[in-house]
Amino acid sequence: MSVSRQAVSYVRFSSGVQAKGSSVDRQSDVYESWLQKHPEYVNSPLSKTDEGVSAYTKANLKDGKGLSELLAHIEHGDLKSGDAIVVEAIDRLSRADFFTTLEVVRKILSAGISIFTIEDGAEYTAQSVNGSQVYVLIAKAQAAHEYSKRLGDRISAAYESKRRRARSGEKIRISAPFWLESTGEIKKDAALLVQEAIDLYLSGKGTRYIAKLLSEKSAELANLNPSTIKRWFSNRALIGEWGNKDDPIQGVFEPLIQMSVFIELQKELERRATKPAPADKYELSGFVWCDCCGARFQTRRQKPKATKDAPVGSVKYLEKPIILYCNCKNYLQNGRCNNNTTWSYDVLLFIYRRVAMEAIISIAESRAFDKRNSRLDELIAQEIDLRKRQDRLTDVYGVTGSQRTMDQINECTSQLELLRLSIGQLKESITHDQNKDAESVSLSLEKVERGQENINKSVQMQIYDIEGMPSMEVANLIKKYDVKILINGKQAVTTYDGYVYNLISRSQKYACYFVESAHADPDLASQVHAIGKNGLEMASAYSLDDLIDRLS
Repeated sequence: MSVSRQAVSYVRFSSGVQAKGSSVDRQSDVYESWLQKHPEYVNSPLSKTDEGVSAYTKANLKDGKGLSELLAHIEHGDLKSGDAIVVEAIDRLSRADFFTTLEVVRKILSAGISIFTIEDGAEYTAQSVNGSQVYVLIAKAQAAHEYSKRLGDRISAAYESKRRRARSGEKIRISAPFWLESTGEIKKDAALLVQEAIDLYLSGKGTRYIAKLLSEKSAELANLNPSTIKRWFSNRALIGEWGNKDDPIQGVFEPLIQMSVFIELQKELERRATKPAPADKYELSGFVWCDCCGARFQTRRQKPKATKDAPVGSVKYLEKPIILYCNCKNYLQNGRCNNNTTWSYDVLLFIYRRVAMEAIISIAESRAFDKRNSRLDELIAQEIDLRKRQDRLTDVYGVTGSQRTMDQINECTSQLELLRLSIGQLKESITHDQNKDAESVSLSLEKVERGQENINKSVQMQIYDIEGMPSMEVANLIKKYDVKILINGKQAVTTYDGYVYNLISRSQKYACYFVESAHADPDLASQVHAIGKNGLEMASAYSLDDLIDRLS
């Protein structure tokens, strides 16, 4: 009984444009036609496709790519002598330099596997390339490589010309993102959608939520992917710059947002990438931490207890709210932490809202009193970008030794020196004024806390704006200022404002928790608070006895 020989199709294209067109369909169709003409072969499930992968740069030979996997199948014996690899043309396999192409072909043919090129009807075998066919193979491989090299050189020259014109301030036509015309002007309707996406992201919304919302608003964005939104946010075209392979050119596009907003956007992208935002199911998510092991505190839901008046299944029972408790995650999940005290979510919500008010005042002051902080952020971001570019150029110089690269490194060094000088002067200016105005700023904060009407109007307006935001958006804003509640047993510390809270007890009689608050400042007297549902303060006093009298 004869064993059928396997035919493996290898399809490759290098650009996204080809993906949208007919490249895959064309290569697949000609392979199906080839199979019909060669019944001695059966289609193999090992066929591979490399989508958007360059053969000129050898990308299809990297781990995980189709051609690399095909060669691995040959090495492992999944493809054997007598089998065939079928391609549209030899340049589908490789457009790399001659020796790389020769090595790919050698690995295939030396295993006794044939290469069929459908375009010219040729079959290459170990035997045939020992004759005159080897010259045909060499000529085609070299022609494919030279074509890709010439094309790459032409494209590089065209882009270098565009770079020179852009730096001289000349308007150029270039591939532009969704919200821009190819001439660099803003598309009004598209820009409004992108601006909305930025506002939502900075307020705490995720890219999936934003993608769904925008896809419902615009037919052009019907299949918007969350990863596309992230690419929008990191694109320097938002501030009018052409990224130009990490050597930005300013003024190429009409800017959509200010540099300060762009910097804030990059910080938020980095924050979410390095430290994923916790689920926004609860307002306290990401604020409460174990002071013993450093783990998050996890919120647990507990059904209310049934009573004679409210048995399980009754209307009264169903009207009872779910009870929320918080514990150290490590203690709950694996017992790796001894911090076993359970805290009521309502008590922690009360503590969070007190420290949040302090943070809101500081944020408002920062926004209203000193615009120089935004400028400082801009300069620091520019310094970081320049240092990254200098590091990359240094790596390139280590390989190429190019004088042009060294000139670019020296230019970066000069720009860094000027930036650091500006940053130092601005920091000194801000610090000087902060020291000079420390007393007046302190007085302003006291006025805010007492609710006096003669507070600086710009600060008060900022406070109103922040307080008017949805609670989850305020929470996400405050997270950027490192506001945390650290729990150790029955003690909670809010490092942002220096308060210490002690959990005294729960009162069944008054349906509340008794909590003591104290501050490191001896001028601020300790208080005892009665905390009810939803973190609301029912009453407060300077002693527990006085507090109970007030509740009675």
